[in-house]
Amino acid sequence: MAFVSVLTGIMFGLAPAITSTRRSLIKHLHGAGRSIAKSARIHQGFVVAQVALTVILLCGPGLLVRSFAALSSVPTGVDFEPGPDDANHHASGALRPQPAS
Repeated sequence: MAFVSVLTGIMFGLAPAITSTRRSLIKHLHGAGRSIAKSARIHQGFVVAQVALTVILLCGPGLLVRSFAALSSVPTGVDFEPGPDDANHHASGALRPQPAS
């Protein structure tokens, strides 16, 4: 599986490099003047999307940690502390069911 990942990374990494070596630099630079504004707008869109995704990915775990901290202070209503006369606990501290009386 690791071989497939490495092979995919090499293929997608080398494809743009090979494509760029085949183009004539002067022909590419002459045609670039018209598409700069369109390219800049697309680039700015990608930057905005990346910043938005970063904010979401940083806020999500922060809210999750805050929720876990808040839940850890909520009383559950069950006392897991074994008392001196409580014989219904395993060695691990888990509760046994009470016999019907």
